[in-house]
Amino acid sequence: MLIAEEYLLLALDEKTGKLRVGSDVLGPALGGALITELALKERIGVTPHEAGWNQRGRVTITSMTPTDDPELDAALDKPAENEGRKVKDLLSAYSTKKRRLSHGVRERLLERLAASGTLVKTEVSIFGFIPARPGRPATRRGRTTYAGGCRPRWSTARRRPSGPSR
Repeated sequence: MLIAEEYLLLALDEKTGKLRVGSDVLGPALGGALITELALKERIGVTPHEAGWNQRGRVTITSMTPTDDPELDAALDKPAENEGRKVKDLLSAYSTKKRRLSHGVRERLLERLAASGTLVKTEVSIFGFIPARPGRPATRRGRTTYAGGCRPRWSTARRRPSGPSR
């Protein structure tokens, strides 16, 4: 299991499947976890502080040999395209999607964890058949609740049987 997958599992609430941290924090954290994993596998490096103020902190590719993980292989392509850039440029939300390492990583890792059986994907719905939309009030048995969003919820808990709740 990758460091990014473990961090993503920690960021998800076990009961509701919602993120405990904001997506503005989660994206760079997942990208940083992938960079750390690539550095531990000695595929990329970072220029040292002694290289001077203009050259320090820049990404260098040490080996392009494939890893045993398809997500890391995909993540290795971004630094290879942007070699010589600073690490913050690969992680920042202000970078372009083409350059940002964390673009689409959360969804891919969630699907991967669901395929391995670690997570259970449940669709959010109102009354069991109406897809939930953000901010749309839904009345359920006399209570007014707000739908959590149109994205599926991810949960490590087992799915409860549908039936009357008491």
